[in-house]
Order: sequence, then structure tokens, then C-alpha cells
Amino acid sequence: MGIDSPGYQRFCIFQRLGMNTPIIVLLVDDHEEMRDLMAILLRRALPEAAVLHAHSGLAAIELFEAHQHTIRLVVLDIELSGIVRRPGEISGREVCLKIRELNQSVPILPCTVHTEVEPFLADLGCAPVFPKHQLMKDIHTFVERVRAIVASSPQPRVSSQTLTYMARHADAMLAEAQVNEYLRVVVVCRHGMLRTALLRALEAAPAAVLGSVKDERDLLAHAPLLSNVQALVGTVDDIVAMRSIAAQRHIPILTVAIHTGELDRLTTHHYNSLNVVLDEGGEGEPLREAVAAQQRGERFLALPPAVMARLVPPPEGMPPREWEVVIAGMATEDAHLIADLWALDPGTVESYWGRARRRLGVSRKELNDEVRRVLSACFGVMPQIVLGRRRERSVGDR
Repeated sequence: MGIDSPGYQRFCIFQRLGMNTPIIVLLVDDHEEMRDLMAILLRRALPEAAVLHAHSGLAAIELFEAHQHTIRLVVLDIELSGIVRRPGEISGREVCLKIRELNQSVPILPCTVHTEVEPFLADLGCAPVFPKHQLMKDIHTFVERVRAIVASSPQPRVSSQTLTYMARHADAMLAEAQVNEYLRVVVVCRHGMLRTALLRALEAAPAAVLGSVKDERDLLAHAPLLSNVQALVGTVDDIVAMRSIAAQRHIPILTVAIHTGELDRLTTHHYNSLNVVLDEGGEGEPLREAVAAQQRGERFLALPPAVMARLVPPPEGMPPREWEVVIAGMATEDAHLIADLWALDPGTVESYWGRARRRLGVSRKELNDEVRRVLSACFGVMPQIVLGRRRERSVGDR
């Protein structure tokens, strides 16, 4: 989904100032070129309009739910998923039903090349269909139609009870689309409180949680869950249970550590075969990024420098502590931040970085490139560096 920036910025400014907001138009089409063209025509018809773009039925419904009290017009492609709909997709018909269930007064301008849906759309109080293939041939008619529809008041022909009944089908399709759009996971965690925390974090990821279980036996008892799952998510304590099942079913594993100490129990072999994230503060950002990477079919690691320094041998002659701070420097060039987190003096951090460059005879950029090469070779992917929490100062670091 997206937003036409100039118009939407005006809308946000007007809202903050308590002024009357401009016209908000929701434009729904799965072809980017068509959306761009129609957005231009909509601005010609309604110069002060803010245009919200939705590339799918699911995105359209999410945007409408968020802005339904300010949207003044919906321009809807009825063939959203094409002539042949794939499983888990929702068409413009379902979007139209859902929007009309949420709001019976917002005007809807359907665009389609198929006239057989016109009676259905008319019953829902939609404006007469505008043929998509005539858009370029008759721009003036489209512009005038938009202006007239914005000033109209839709009159659905079906009763609210019938509309609610019809919308149940749209709700079912929407639920299926959400499951297919989000990463489908099963949570495996023996600790009840941690399992609850994982479930909450995954809701914000977002991921579609198909179920949660305590251990391998519990997971096997819910075997049907595994037929549609894309990843098993659990803590370090649950790796054994997850790996036993994942190996049989070829399911990726996403392991979440809540403190650095847990990661000391993992070996390089674990990091080369699992997706592992450290989320000490419970903020969920590393987990969200891991879910997104998993959905793209990519591996993902989010680790603290201490873990990487322990597993990856430093360049010859470099002390382990210095190696750890050099790795941390991949995440930020702010010596004061590193000094605060590692309980060091900023001058000590700078000296560590300077010694590393002189030892290798490289510039700062070349040093980062070398560190990235070494870490990627060890882990099979460049880990995201998690700087973590502040440490206590030790005598040797003063």
C-alpha cells in the first residue's frame, strides 16, 4: 500500500491544525501503471484530493478501516487478482462487500471490463461501472464522473441483514488472505510466560500464528498445523524440540534469545543452520526483521559483537576485546555510544579502532569491508549487529 505524498501531507497538516480536511480518495488497483494514471486523473478531477494507493484487496481493506471516517470516494478495480484468482487472494467483489459493510454511505466507483457484475455492484449502491479499457479514450468522462460521484449519496438496495450475511464470505476470504500474506508460524516454547511474550511480539511482526505448543510431543499431537507452516519460532531452550521436527518436515527455525548469555550455548553450526535473533529489551524490532527476511526466503541473524568475537577468530595479533569493539564499530561510528555501552572511555574506543587499521594497513571503510567479509564467511550471512545494553566497567578497562 502507499500514499500520494503531496495530497496526504496536506491531509495530515489539516488534521493537526483542526481544519477541514481535503477530500480523501482510496484508489485500489494491482497494476502500478494503472494506479499512477488514475491518480493523475483523480487529481485533475479533485485538485485538493489526497490519494491513498492500495495494491491489493487486503491492503485496501486495511487502509479503509484506518481512514473510513475521512475517505470520500473509493475507486476500485474489480479484477484485483486477475481473471483466475489464486488461493488466498481476494477480488474486488469481496473488497466492495467489506467496504460496504463498514460504511454504507461512501461512494464506490467500480472499474472493470466485465459487465456481468453490474447488478451485484448496483445492489451494493455502487456507482455505474466505468469500463477500464475506455479510460484513455474518454478521460473527460472519467473526470466528470468522479466529480459527480463525490457529491452523490449511495443507496444500497440490499438490507443491512443481507449485507452482513453476504459479507461473511468476504471475511473468510480476508482471513485466508491475511494468513497467506503473513509468515505462517508455529510457536514452540515450554515456558508459559515466554510463550505469551513471543505470541505478542509475533502479532506485531506481523506473522500469522497458526498455533503454539509446549514441546515436541505437543507439536506432534497437533501435526495438521505443520502442513501449512513456514517457520517454527521458539527460544534457545526449545531448539532441540524444534530441530527434531524441522529436520523431518524441512521447516526453517527462528530462535529468539532474550539475553546474551543464552547465545553462549550455541555453536557456529547452530548459527549456520538457524535464524537467530537477540531481543534483550523485548522491543521486537529484530524479530520483525527476522520474520520479514524469512518471508523473503532469506537467512537472518541478529547477534551482539561479543558472540561474534567469540566464534570468529580475530585478525592475527588483535586482542579479543579490541576485536569485539571493532565489530561493534560496524554498527556505529559513534565512539561515545560504544564507550557508554562497553563501559570504556571514548579515547580507548578510538585507540582500538586506530590500532586495528594500522595493524591491517587499511582505511576505516576498508576495515569495515574486511570485518564484513570475515563475519559473512563464518556465518554464511552478514549478521545484524545488536549493540545491547550498557555493561559494568571493569578495572582492566579504565
